[in-house]
Amino acid sequence: MINIKMEEQLEKEGKILTLPVGDSMMPILRYRQDAMLIEKLSREPKINDAVLYKRDSGQYVMHRIIAIKKDGYAIRGDNRYNIEYGVRRDQILGIMSGFYRGEKFIDCEKNKGYKAYVFLMRVTLIPRHIIFFIKKAYRKILKG
Repeated sequence: MINIKMEEQLEKEGKILTLPVGDSMMPILRYRQDAMLIEKLSREPKINDAVLYKRDSGQYVMHRIIAIKKDGYAIRGDNRYNIEYGVRRDQILGIMSGFYRGEKFIDCEKNKGYKAYVFLMRVTLIPRHIIFFIKKAYRKILKG
């Protein structure tokens, strides 16, 4: 999703514009289609922020904060069910302040549609999770 040169640019310039690689933030961020504007941290990350962080393995990831715990942040991609716990503050490089969908810029702080999307992704997690497991079981039965 990001490389060392882009990390250096984020540190130097305070922001970067990059394309998502992968499907973990679908449907809001489409693979290599929507350009994300990521800004260097200027405030403490909060629940619902989509943050760019660097895992201890060196892998860069863009996921959403879903909880703040004593041992760090709980983070998950919008298109994922597994939660990554214990993401430290020092691992977070920046916060997505907005993204381009075609020519249109979507501001993550001001856009009501984006805020509604984030809310719906949170409240529909359990039903989506159930549907996921039903579909998986159904496919397994069909392969049988």
